[in-house]
Amino acid sequence: MVKSKVYRGIEFVQLSELPGDQREMLTSTFNKSLVIKILVSGKVLNDCIQFRDYTTWYEGVYNLQNTAAKIEIAKTKQTSTSPQSLVEN
Repeated sequence: MVKSKVYRGIEFVQLSELPGDQREMLTSTFNKSLVIKILVSGKVLNDCIQFRDYTTWYEGVYNLQNTAAKIEIAKTKQTSTSPQSLVEN
């Protein structure tokens, strides 16, 4: 999970500053209407989401998918090193 920024009381993250895997997954699974624009020092940041929405997504989507992937990897490793698989090879 990335740290948030705060500007004029708005706690947010920028999509462009997320790690690549999070950015890709978030843009494909996130409600686009939750993206907000924030004007900071005359510059419009048009790829922001409120930190609470990011946190909800991170815990509910990103962590669950990563956990499921880790379980699959562990099952695959366990199957490939089990005594039965060694006998079959």
